[in-house]
Amino acid sequence: MKTVIDVFVSFSTKDKDNLKSIVDELRVCELEVWWSADSITDGIWDKQLENALNSARRVLAFISENVDQSSWDYIYEEIKRAKIQGKLIPIVIGEGGRSFAIQGIISRVQTYFFVDFDSIISSPEFMRLVRALGGRAQSPADEASHLPQKTAMDRIDDWFSKIEEEFEPPARIHAFAFGLASAIFENGSFSEVEMMGGELAKLLTKAEIGQSEPVGATFPSRSSSLLKLMECELKKVEHPILRLNQPVVRFVDRERAAAFVRFAWEEFGGRRDIIRTWLASITAITSSEGLTRIGFKVGLLAQSAFIEVSQQLIYPWLRSDNATLRSTADVALSVAAFEPAVARAVEQTIKDWATGASDENKKIAIQLACGLTGTRLSGSAIRTFRSIIRNSDSNMRSDILLMIKRGLKEQINSHNTDSDTSLIDLHSLIEETTSWVLSGINNNKKVAISDYNVYPLYIFLSVVQNIAIIKTKRVKGRLSLDDLMANSKTAERIGAIFNVALTHHKVSGFRTRDLATTVLRKWVNVYRKGRDKGRSDWLQNAREETLKCLAHVLLTTAQTQNDRDRILYLFGSVFSRRELESAR
Repeated sequence: MKTVIDVFVSFSTKDKDNLKSIVDELRVCELEVWWSADSITDGIWDKQLENALNSARRVLAFISENVDQSSWDYIYEEIKRAKIQGKLIPIVIGEGGRSFAIQGIISRVQTYFFVDFDSIISSPEFMRLVRALGGRAQSPADEASHLPQKTAMDRIDDWFSKIEEEFEPPARIHAFAFGLASAIFENGSFSEVEMMGGELAKLLTKAEIGQSEPVGATFPSRSSSLLKLMECELKKVEHPILRLNQPVVRFVDRERAAAFVRFAWEEFGGRRDIIRTWLASITAITSSEGLTRIGFKVGLLAQSAFIEVSQQLIYPWLRSDNATLRSTADVALSVAAFEPAVARAVEQTIKDWATGASDENKKIAIQLACGLTGTRLSGSAIRTFRSIIRNSDSNMRSDILLMIKRGLKEQINSHNTDSDTSLIDLHSLIEETTSWVLSGINNNKKVAISDYNVYPLYIFLSVVQNIAIIKTKRVKGRLSLDDLMANSKTAERIGAIFNVALTHHKVSGFRTRDLATTVLRKWVNVYRKGRDKGRSDWLQNAREETLKCLAHVLLTTAQTQNDRDRILYLFGSVFSRRELESAR
């Protein structure tokens, strides 16, 4: 009997019922399969899961829309670890795998695409997958499943060869420009793609032809014909915040967008200067989500050509006086860092900037630590802040809090308004800052805060003051207080940190008690307004339970009776003393 795990199945718990027949079929194909639905025995289940993941030869990650919609599902951590270990095989189902974070992880990994779960077993692709896993196919696969598959780059090369055969240079330029705009602004509106493609076509035409020339009668003038030529489609999708259906531009081929950006960069080296100029210029006219798309595609490109892309695009943008370019570069670095080798290079660069003599480089390091890049690189943000504080004189330290406040405010504003927030990992940032703050508490649990750990305390309060009590459907995927309180260890840490802030009126000129009180009162007032209006729905009930839990944790981690009295006063306007002391 086999003892080696051939396949570890990573999945959203919401897809468990859809996966049972697939797991059964994999086992029929003589593969040893581990999945949590029937493989976990009594004991510490997360340790069993970790051991199975580490020992498996391959990890099949079934990525559905349920995965995209759950930022903190275990599958995120599982596929990241599998990617680092070099054994990840993504299985994308239907419209799954559209989130920026998932795309960033799987972009350079061979991926299998299926319309739905029901179509997997009967597909020739499944037989190819079974053979790749070392299993025995139970049904004869058609001959096509044995043939080598063309890569996305090969398919684009074939497409562009046809464009070159069919059209004259002006039309070729327009096809190239519209294709690159469609790739960069994938899932954007047709009008945005058309406008951005038009800007690039003007720049290329002027540089390569010298004057504007008609594209020719055979080049499509109608939108539907142009989309067909570009092998794109208009797809209606629901905006996650507005809850309205909107038509967006997509390539029919799921792998085309990222590959087209790489194709344009590698195959048209003579156009790089113009592409750089175009990208920088359109950041001034696109939307917030458009900026994220630009940074995202530049980051995917940097995964395969980091040195060139970082030197020619990302680092010049970071040093720019233009805040929009700096923010776009931050997105690009955070996406590039999903590639393990690139992550190490990015972290080393940030470390060098943080510990060097240049104040300008230190400011860039702070921006990255407060931004997307800092939250995606585990521990990097905190190490960066610590390095900068140690290597800065007292004059610069007075500016550090202001830079941190500004950087975090920008990220949280985006986190609260953008439709895809998967790139920023606020949960990890909070956990890391709590560890830093609590390093000032000794074994007797007596608070001893200093100039050194007032900075992470400020970061923590700056983040939590902008989160909601409960995550609603409108803010799916965003961090909330109930998310944090769901983990008992994290909840205890949060209570301890608030008590650190409430105990000290002021540290290094920073009014810790005032800010902590403001945050707690904000949450209490949200609940009180709902109660005063007579609300008794699930949202109001969930707010009540979460705030009671927070108050209980604060009371149990308070150090003195004065601290406990202060907490009882803060929550006393909505809860009785008995309710607070009995809450769990």
